Amino acid sequence: LTGYPKKKTWGRRAGQPDGPNAPRPPGTHEGSVGGVAVAVAGTDTPNTSREKRVRSRPMTPDITVYWNDRMLDHEPPKGAFKFPMTPIVAAPEVHPDRRERVENVLAMLDHAFGDAAAVVSAEPASREALERVHDAEYLDWLVEFCADGGGGGPGRADGFCYLNNVALAAEAALAADGPADAAAERVAIVDWDVHHGNGTQEAFYGRDDVLFVSAHNDHGSWDPEYHPQDGSIEEVGTGDGTGYTINVPLPPGTGDRGYEAVFERIVEPAVSGIDPDLVLVSAGPDAGPADMNGRNRATRGGFRRMGSRARGLADEVAGGALALVQEGGYQPAHLSFATLGVFEGVRDRRIELDGFGTDDPFEFLEEPSGLVDEWIDEAVEHHRESPVFD
Repeated sequence: LTGYPKKKTWGRRAGQPDGPNAPRPPGTHEGSVGGVAVAVAGTDTPNTSREKRVRSRPMTPDITVYWNDRMLDHEPPKGAFKFPMTPIVAAPEVHPDRRERVENVLAMLDHAFGDAAAVVSAEPASREALERVHDAEYLDWLVEFCADGGGGGPGRADGFCYLNNVALAAEAALAADGPADAAAERVAIVDWDVHHGNGTQEAFYGRDDVLFVSAHNDHGSWDPEYHPQDGSIEEVGTGDGTGYTINVPLPPGTGDRGYEAVFERIVEPAVSGIDPDLVLVSAGPDAGPADMNGRNRATRGGFRRMGSRARGLADEVAGGALALVQEGGYQPAHLSFATLGVFEGVRDRRIELDGFGTDDPFEFLEEPSGLVDEWIDEAVEHHRESPVFD
């Protein structure tokens, strides 16, 4: 680690070479074979700070939900939770990455925001679009793997994910031949999934046209070969991208107050500093109190405030251009409550649920406030010299 550059320069457009030592990964960190992507309509107030405007965006419905029924074809294996079966378990469980997750998100959107949401059938990504992020050799393997219907395999699939949806979205927006209604010169990615966004980090590690901010449990590296990133504050980018990766490891038990502090002290000033045309959120709700793949305690109310802050930030710096990509979240019922909270914040609207009101029935335990403050202080101090904080 040689420290941060002192100047602020904007770098690579699609088709130009990456910064040094920035391999393009075929894998990603978290998410599912099929996820729900949601775009929120922008404001009609122009972002006057941008000297060179991107292609104009037409107004859309308040919430556009991108969905494909093929997501429901995913049939996960049974075992001991996410592990292989063992004789000491009498009743096997379905793998946590299962179809009920996305079914619950869709049901929540229909119930709570059906008057404002339009469901759109997502078109398959082209091979060209996929190769903006993933290696051709890996994609060839993935086609064969899916056709054969086998179990987990080699290559760079990681976590529960085969393709990196948020990185693909960022690359599509940045590409000169990308969608006209999502063109961008700079993109900010905010990742509050409880697991480190290692694949997204690796995709843009040598670039200064994409800011990546990840707040996650301090779980470290899963494997020194295929998952070398550990999500520590020392991983800040390389070459032109130095300072455009901002990791914020959080201690177990981090809750609503901690995530609010992360937004106030790190996310908001960093995103404002890069002045993006588009804000993408890796919106994994596995930071909730009931999630068996995480150890944090963000509640429906906490996710509500994060959704509100994400929408306000996008309105302020990106003309309202905001997309939420559903990633982790493995307690299917709480996934609905947490994601409802996100959209309550985005829409500035409280939904009264019969029997629950506006509360989170899964909420329990107290947040270790002193420890959370200590870790966030360390992250703020470490990233202080990033060019986005100039």
